[in-house]
Amino acid sequence: MARIAIWRSEQNLSHKVLGDDLRWGTWGFYGAQETLRQLGITFSILGDSEISDGQTGGCELIVCPDVPLVTPRQRQTMESFLNAGGKILSDGSFSLYRDARLTPYPDDDDLLGIAVRARQINPYHDSEEPNFSGHIVQEYDQGPIFKGLPRILPTFGRTRILAAGTAAQARGAFHGSFFKGTSGEPLVGAACVLHGHGTGLSLCVSPRIFRTVGLLLSSQTSSNLWISRTEYFPSADNTGGIHSWEHNAICRALRAAGWGGFPLGAYYQRLILNLIDFLCPDLPRVDFYPDGRKWALAITYDVDHASENTWFFDRWREINGALGVRSHASWLFEAHLQDASVYPHPSLAEYDIADPRIKSEIGRLKEEGYEVGLHHCHWDRDIIAREANRFKEAVGFAPQGTRGHYIIDAPSMLESLQAAGLQWDASWFNHQELATMAGVYHPVHPLDCGRQEPLSILELPTFYTEGMQTWDMYGLHPPITNERLAASMELLKGLGGLWVVAFHQNLLPISEDIYRYFVSKAREHQAWMVTGEELTRWWLAREHIRIEQPAKDTVIARYEGPAELRNCVEGATMNLGCCSIPIRFDNAVKVET
Repeated sequence: MARIAIWRSEQNLSHKVLGDDLRWGTWGFYGAQETLRQLGITFSILGDSEISDGQTGGCELIVCPDVPLVTPRQRQTMESFLNAGGKILSDGSFSLYRDARLTPYPDDDDLLGIAVRARQINPYHDSEEPNFSGHIVQEYDQGPIFKGLPRILPTFGRTRILAAGTAAQARGAFHGSFFKGTSGEPLVGAACVLHGHGTGLSLCVSPRIFRTVGLLLSSQTSSNLWISRTEYFPSADNTGGIHSWEHNAICRALRAAGWGGFPLGAYYQRLILNLIDFLCPDLPRVDFYPDGRKWALAITYDVDHASENTWFFDRWREINGALGVRSHASWLFEAHLQDASVYPHPSLAEYDIADPRIKSEIGRLKEEGYEVGLHHCHWDRDIIAREANRFKEAVGFAPQGTRGHYIIDAPSMLESLQAAGLQWDASWFNHQELATMAGVYHPVHPLDCGRQEPLSILELPTFYTEGMQTWDMYGLHPPITNERLAASMELLKGLGGLWVVAFHQNLLPISEDIYRYFVSKAREHQAWMVTGEELTRWWLAREHIRIEQPAKDTVIARYEGPAELRNCVEGATMNLGCCSIPIRFDNAVKVET
């Protein structure tokens, strides 16, 4: 059985947010679900009816994202769960107090039997150390454009583990202002509050932290999060355009507050992991990457230009052979780009992928272990499908991955890529900072805002594209670029992050030194050097590993995914709190308690 369950509260899905059909509960549940999935933690899902019927699935910890109201029957279930030694991790308000004006029963609430805990919850939250904490306020401006985004900004501060003797005191503590935001305004409840009840524990952390994570992870897929729409593509329904990082409302707000280059999403998830480790000591989880690798690097080349002179492919293979790496190559379509009514800059590619010389180069790359994929140029489902089909017709196999040629404002683009059969995309890009979009540093299933469910396609966040950051100037200043890349590696290695780095083969003469330095430095830091397809197959297979604990001293890992991905998880390891060990599927492992 899973030690952790997520409460998916349907009652909270009825509250509109951002002026569209997306609901508060969707963001919070999605943020919790995707975070646990990324962290390699096995979990189950509990619905309102199960909680009402007293069913908790035998779990040890219930994660409660955005669950502000509970019915009397649910209250009884949670009280019994806590009395029996269960634990709750909440970012809503119900675990601290119940407001009689909002709930259907009038009696005073003593749900959690508040008790003082003297010690700090773990070293990551020592009262004398600066820690990462944050919040997202409960009120948002309604309307087609989301104007309240500056208020989601996190802050560094001294995390307080609060406790109080009565429910009334707890309510006051919860709403106290302990931190100041970037413009001096108080941040509501940016603290961890711990409660004891019976032999159980309830921990409430930074209100709406799971909703915040959900917003960050899906920041590219909701049309309400895009502002200042400038149309470069003709579009009858006004749904597309080329935009920069500055036109995404979340990213724009973060950059304005000085957080643009910070690994925001990764730090929020690390905070959640720390809290889970406190509540469920030695919780086993699947490590991020196989064979004990701490972080991953995927390299892609955008083939924007290719003519009869293909010397750069030979040079590229020579360099990669010396460095011992393989990468992904994204290809454009000359025939498509000729239609200026659909695509801007129609003369860019200078090649036709169906040309025998180009097909020969693609075949040679494929034979030598390179991944060959699409460099898509549109958001429309039919056009993307046509690009993918013509790619297959030209080279004889379907593309698995893609990178967008333009920075396209089109929340439906990922849905279109998924419908065309693509497994992964690496189009999210922050061209202002040496950082990923919205601080997301792990593969993510973006949120389908229409269905309110995660997409199956994986987004692999791009960290660096040579020539695109203003300080890089197309590789003309290698010392500056190399210094920044080296410093960032230290940070990402500790977060278990993924880097996708993009180069352009026609810029090889001026970027070769940076490329060589970058790859050698990554190897020095023991990165898992992988193609996008290999990374995607590993990640999708990893998501199907379930770790069960039939007894406290016994752990069993099982693979419950597609048979064709089974070999991808060879080399998988699991973290047992004190160490990582190789996974031997279906074999019980004894662990120290």
